[in-house]
Amino acid sequence: MKESLAIKITNKQVFHYAYDGVEMLSVGRDRDIFVIGGEEKIYFNQALECALMTVQIAALIGIQVGAPADQDSLPYSDLNEALVFAAPHISDLVGRDLYFLRGWKDFNSCVKGFNALGLIAEQVLRVQREFQAKPPAQKRALLIEFLESRRDAGGELSVRMDRVDIDALFGTDHELAALIWHTFADRKIVCSTSSNMGISLHDLIYLFRGRRIALGADSYTVFNRDEGALVIWAPDRRADFMNEEKAQHLAALESAEGSTTSVRTYINRKERDPGAINDALAAGGYFFPTNPQSKLELKGLLYTALASFLRGRTEVDDKIVKNENLRHLLHSLDVVIDEKSGKLVIQRGVEGGIYGLMIPYFILIEEMLAGGKPVDQGVDTWNQASIGAALAAATLAADSFKIIHRCEPRILALFARYFPRISQNWDRLAAVPQNVVGVFDLANIQSLAQLLGVVVQRHLSGKGTPFVGLGSSSYSNGNLCFDILMESANRRGAFKGKECFHPSTHTLNFISQALIFGEDVARARRVLHAKSEADAAAVLAHVRKPEPAGATALTGLLLSLLDQGELTVFELAYGVHRLGFSCELFLRFCGFEGAAGREKICNLAAEEGPYMGQFMTDFLNLLEWPTAALASYAARNRLKRGRAGSATSFPDKPLTVIYLTGDNTAQPGARIVGAQLDNLARLVAVDPTGPSS
Repeated sequence: MKESLAIKITNKQVFHYAYDGVEMLSVGRDRDIFVIGGEEKIYFNQALECALMTVQIAALIGIQVGAPADQDSLPYSDLNEALVFAAPHISDLVGRDLYFLRGWKDFNSCVKGFNALGLIAEQVLRVQREFQAKPPAQKRALLIEFLESRRDAGGELSVRMDRVDIDALFGTDHELAALIWHTFADRKIVCSTSSNMGISLHDLIYLFRGRRIALGADSYTVFNRDEGALVIWAPDRRADFMNEEKAQHLAALESAEGSTTSVRTYINRKERDPGAINDALAAGGYFFPTNPQSKLELKGLLYTALASFLRGRTEVDDKIVKNENLRHLLHSLDVVIDEKSGKLVIQRGVEGGIYGLMIPYFILIEEMLAGGKPVDQGVDTWNQASIGAALAAATLAADSFKIIHRCEPRILALFARYFPRISQNWDRLAAVPQNVVGVFDLANIQSLAQLLGVVVQRHLSGKGTPFVGLGSSSYSNGNLCFDILMESANRRGAFKGKECFHPSTHTLNFISQALIFGEDVARARRVLHAKSEADAAAVLAHVRKPEPAGATALTGLLLSLLDQGELTVFELAYGVHRLGFSCELFLRFCGFEGAAGREKICNLAAEEGPYMGQFMTDFLNLLEWPTAALASYAARNRLKRGRAGSATSFPDKPLTVIYLTGDNTAQPGARIVGAQLDNLARLVAVDPTGPSS
């Protein structure tokens, strides 16, 4: 592969306490059985190939790279697969053209759906290469075995083999389906996660069982009902980073009828990945970590996890070679035996999750181009940094536009099939300013913020449960996500370092959730002509409250604007009010009731420092003001900071994109949406030309 198409990770080379003569220092003899082969690199050919396999697998089970949303498109609709939606009300609030980037609805918009598919794609690519090297007779035998084993819900054969031309299936979706089945149907996936990664893999297995693939007059599913086992290593209910809602969700997955998913729990993160690897070894299965692993991380993890099995071995022996489950696990991780040294050589990290997560960024740009959005003025994407792979993947994708057109022709041809507008605009996109921004939750220990030298002066971490488990706190020197980010920062790529890294607070996250939900309600109200509580059910089909982590990217933007004096509490309160929220309704939406609930949310805010404590008190008071008075004060504050009135576009600023990373949370019911619709109707009656119309 061409050197120009690789990112060489260089950060690991700066750890000597010396200016000169480093080459004279002895590195000593590596007494571990695991050794690292070659340098740490990310190859764009490999990255794109895995990303595109992610899309191919998604398309196989009916998930398409969607057309751009028009003004009448709705999320969670059977009529479109669009992921990018304009947010005009929030755009007016923040003074820039703002868009939501969602995930696929089949995964509840969770960004981990791309991650899960990327890890699946990484393994399928490996098996595909092995399949292509087989003689034709063996290829035919695998396809026949697959099709003959397909059963419907009643146990009957799905495919009449006498009607199938096996040779015509090579290179088609049917071959891909057979390879997925051959790879995973009877081998467990063991996933280590804070929760959402496991939920997304569970959803994916059910899609493999439920989505039918047409073959002539017949149809079949990739998995039968009893195929596709999953073990989820998730936080225990007793862990201080686990919320009860996610624990209940995981328990429901495990107990669902026909489920082949089981849940193992941990309290200390040190138990998680080693425990998951040992489970994968015992089952002869696959290890899917929620956090991508560099070669260095994988070496340490394998050594720790397999210590009891290896018992101090420094060379491969018969016990290792003859252990079928260990051989399968190592083979799935591309760990090979060096015959000369007798060592196990780690050739790559676990990178497929990052490559799968490049897809939403490509979809973003493709849909922007298809919708005629002015991308040339620049694109800023705000990401929840605790999902480290998503932040690194967005950075990798944004940086790739300058060199991606030099990839292998076969990969470029496949890329053009799914992303034709990007393929037609390489040079244009290479010149577009693209900034990837990270947002971190102050309730978590943020080692990436520490490594970047980010200092938060106004706000405290508070006592709230972190929005995500432990993804963000896994950043460290040698971490693959961290290395990708730092390589970009060193080159002044899409990620600029600490200037692109912002805190979020739980206090403001409540407001972000309300704004996102309210924006969706306003859109559905307009498109569906919903006027009152009687229309709440129809609206609910197309709106979702994001989980706290899902709203964190918007929270980072709002907090940044507040702290820089570019936004005021009056404008934020009016922005929430004009989307149908009264003070009482806002508290109910956030899970608080009455005077006691109001006191509780104010106390939670005060724990994050005096600024947040005062903000929440002011915000709730303002939501009780008459609409006209609140609108007047919001307009006066806007004028004092240099903005006059509402605007429909902001050509002097880059497009701002907010990653909504998941909706795996309890959803508001018809009462709340109905009350919103009634409030919106009253606001429109007062001002028919106002923003609520």
